[in-house]
Amino acid sequence: MAQLYGAGSVGEAREVARLTGGGYEYEATRRIAAWLHQLYPDLGDGFWALLPAAVRNRLSLPAVRRDSRLLALLPSVSDSQAARALEALVPACREWPDLTEPLWAAATQRPGLCARVLEVAVRTGGLTPELLALVRRTLSDPATSVAVLHAVVDGVPAASVVFAGRSVAEARELADGYVRLAGASAPHRAALADAVHERGLIWEREGRDDMALQTAEYEVNQRRSLQEAAPASGPEVAALARALTILAVRQDRAGQPRHAHSAVAEAVRLHEQLPATAEPGAAGWTADVAYTRAQQARILGRLGRVAEAAEAAREATTRYRELAATDRAAHGAGLADALLIEAAQARARDQHDLAVAAGAEAVEQYERLAAADPARHRARLAYACCAYGMDLGDFRSHEAGLAQLERAEALYRSLDPPVLPGLAAARLGRGLLLAELERWDAATQALGAAVEVYRQLPDRATALAGALATQAQVTAEGGDLAAAVALLTEACELGDRLHAADPLDAALRADLAAGYQNLSRLYERRGDGEAAYRAALRARLLLGDEG
Repeated sequence: MAQLYGAGSVGEAREVARLTGGGYEYEATRRIAAWLHQLYPDLGDGFWALLPAAVRNRLSLPAVRRDSRLLALLPSVSDSQAARALEALVPACREWPDLTEPLWAAATQRPGLCARVLEVAVRTGGLTPELLALVRRTLSDPATSVAVLHAVVDGVPAASVVFAGRSVAEARELADGYVRLAGASAPHRAALADAVHERGLIWEREGRDDMALQTAEYEVNQRRSLQEAAPASGPEVAALARALTILAVRQDRAGQPRHAHSAVAEAVRLHEQLPATAEPGAAGWTADVAYTRAQQARILGRLGRVAEAAEAAREATTRYRELAATDRAAHGAGLADALLIEAAQARARDQHDLAVAAGAEAVEQYERLAAADPARHRARLAYACCAYGMDLGDFRSHEAGLAQLERAEALYRSLDPPVLPGLAAARLGRGLLLAELERWDAATQALGAAVEVYRQLPDRATALAGALATQAQVTAEGGDLAAAVALLTEACELGDRLHAADPLDAALRADLAAGYQNLSRLYERRGDGEAAYRAALRARLLLGDEG
């Protein structure tokens, strides 16, 4: 007791002795306090001297493990005594995790103790898994007082720590705690926005793009409100810009490129409000700015604004180069992604030499990253090899392109689980390059392998229809017209179902019309005039269809 809590005065000593004894009479507590003073005389202004930490811990911590009532005193002792005890108890939880729950139970009776536990934990190595689990339980409990919520949210380093690895249901319960706190404490609305951001990432991880988009919209509203309340605040401006960029990415993924462009353009304008400086890591030269410009380039390219897209891509790459020059581990992946976007924009402008150069550098960057952290970067290396391989084919370097596509295919197969959309794309690309080399049998085999993968992906029906049509064309070039007709008929029937589900999709309607025109030509080559006429008529009806 004396070595766990200490005593700075005779009054503190007598009070902790009384609490330990469960209500000793005055004379008994006086004698206990005096006896301990004789054991641990303090030569300064205190009453009980604390021994060196190693000796003190050997005396007090085993006693705490034997008798949890010593922990139960924590809410009742003075602030200084509690502080002394926590400096020993919190680090001890690393060696004895079973101490964590009774310690937290005692701390939650006083918000200040919660804050102190978390402060000591962060300072002495971070929150242990056991303490983090109790923090989450406290935040999720509707009975937790706002004062304790305040202490916990302020004490945890970041919302990302709280939400890491949580399920959708767990994230909802955690967010409810942030909502209650923000409703009672306006300064914690920023913490609520951080929690909303983390929920969006969890929805995204679970493949719920619709909910991830809704969450991004909610976060933007929260951030906008905070920024309007403090318009000159650099952190609030930067946070709103980040939220708008995430919203733009999710809107683009949802097929809303114009909304996405509006959001990302606002993010760029907000970044321009921040102080400009050439120092990496400063407000005007951050990974956030580079990422926003990279996403703007991608979205502008989707809208056909190729010149603006190319300019944004170049700026993103330049910024990432500056950042990677000082910290390649932190910004190498961002640079590689920006290079892939720059390659795509060059491809759109038929600047195949620039596309190949950017793609080669992106592959090199991902090779370094994957060598250091394969689990994190191998999938992106596969994607980069696939894109680079196709660009090499466009640059008339077919054999080099095939080598990259074969590498991409092998990488996609080696992932656990394999990334089937990427695997299908690599096989499709390999088939196209083989067809350009007029190696029909190998091309047909590669395209057939791509089709088989697409058949396993129910959400990739459009890609399956395209792959079937390509396989049909190559099969026809190889001389097997009957097989080509069967493949293209299946592609058109699949296209019909897609068109019926979304009759306003002009691109889908145009592709379907082209498919029927090609089917008509195949029937003509086979000498089946009636079937050729029916297919041609279907194409004309689609081309004249106003939707």
